Amino acid sequence: NYSNSSANQQKYYLLNAGLGFKFLSDKSVDLRLEVFDILNQNKSINRNVTETYVENTNSLVLRRYYLATFTYNIKLFSV
Repeated sequence: NYSNSSANQQKYYLLNAGLGFKFLSDKSVDLRLEVFDILNQNKSINRNVTETYVENTNSLVLRRYYLATFTYNIKLFSV
């Protein structure tokens, strides 16, 4: 039985985190830094089992990356 081999039972954790800060007097600017896949374990492994063959495939996936975001909120509404 090939379906219970180690290639089919790959386990990994995806850990993401982010930190943001709002500033200016009206909190209209948001600066944020985020990290995705902190542990750098993201994998893409797939196994196809049929009566005639066993196929293991690996795909290229996005690993650890960082994202910096700067947002300025324009408020043009008068009360």
